Amino acid sequence: MGGDCYYVLPLSHNPFALAVGDASGKSLAAALMISSVQSSLRTAASFVGSDAAAVLRAVNSHTHASSLADRYATLFYGVFDGTTRTLRYVNAGHNPPIVIRPDHSIIRLQAGGVPVGIFPRWIYEEGTAQLRCGDLIIAYTDGVTEALSPAGEEWASSGSERRRTKEARNALVTSSAQSLQQWMNSRGGARRMTRR
Repeated sequence: MGGDCYYVLPLSHNPFALAVGDASGKSLAAALMISSVQSSLRTAASFVGSDAAAVLRAVNSHTHASSLADRYATLFYGVFDGTTRTLRYVNAGHNPPIVIRPDHSIIRLQAGGVPVGIFPRWIYEEGTAQLRCGDLIIAYTDGVTEALSPAGEEWASSGSERRRTKEARNALVTSSAQSLQQWMNSRGGARRMTRR
């Protein structure tokens, strides 16, 4: 039990929203807080879902009013329009999701503001990313970056970011392909997948 969450929400007229968050603290207190943030997020998204900045303003206001003074949550909220391949987003103090292009170039989704719940009112900056075919978005919480090696070294501090993101992309592609192949085999599928 903890304070991490992810959420995908279909919105009207084609776009869908995605969110990744992490409440301050640990265990039950963090789980209760992130549950409240998720509830606020669902409510705000149902009214103004495609306006990422308005959604985060509403979530921030509710979180500040309903939480203890030392409690907050980091939150990334994005709205993807599949017709235009545009991602409009707000990052409220969360680990910036990474867009990895097929050429292994990296874009960090950083625009936004402070974590929700710290101030009663905050104006969030909305960012935009034009996504291309083959782009991979990796959204994560600090549980990934703070993962420890047997030597006690955090994953985020080891090696170059470019190497780690390339390894992550390759691992995700390989894992997805293996999962799909296993599913096809379990259903009696005759085709084999080929990797390009």
